[in-house]
Amino acid sequence: AGRRLGGPVERSVAGEIARKGNTTETWGELFSGGRVGGKEVLANLTSLALLGYDAEAVRGVLSGAISRGKVGWADLLGTLCALDYELRDDRIKQIVEARDKEGEREGD
Repeated sequence: AGRRLGGPVERSVAGEIARKGNTTETWGELFSGGRVGGKEVLANLTSLALLGYDAEAVRGVLSGAISRGKVGWADLLGTLCALDYELRDDRIKQIVEARDKEGEREGD
């Protein structure tokens, strides 16, 4: 009596990223474990690109999702429009500056 059970742990891709960090190592675990689907790749494509994650792994997941009908043209076009905004030079500069400021705060 009096003991508490731990809360539920979200085992989704988003939950793992939140818990372990948005790093190439975390993504590597998720990809190698077969836990990343086409929709997750599209939702996180900017992060994967900025991390320089393995393009062949990303392409493989997307190709499989497209061939199985899990990702369609509307999904791809929506992502393309988002990337057109997210991967502009000025936007990348903002992201890098924000990351650097966060690193400086952690180093204090």
